[in-house]
Amino acid sequence: PSTIQASGLTGNKTIKVELTGVTHAFPGDLDFLLVGPGGQKYIMLSDSGAGTPVSNLTLALSDGAPTTLSDTSPWTPGNFRPFN
Repeated sequence: PSTIQASGLTGNKTIKVELTGVTHAFPGDLDFLLVGPGGQKYIMLSDSGAGTPVSNLTLALSDGAPTTLSDTSPWTPGNFRPFN
């Protein structure tokens, strides 16, 4: 797990999450969970990427992205909608 602290924010926010340097032999095993300060939980990426290894890959996740990553296609660099 990785913890990133954010402070000084109020109200609802739109976020874009960038994952850099992703390296894994089987990306389909990876799950990414975002937890809010009040304990809210959001799975932003899970069960995706099939079994094609990735090395030093950069992905961005945002609701406004044009497409999603699928559970059967290899990951490629780019901007994608969250997928679970």
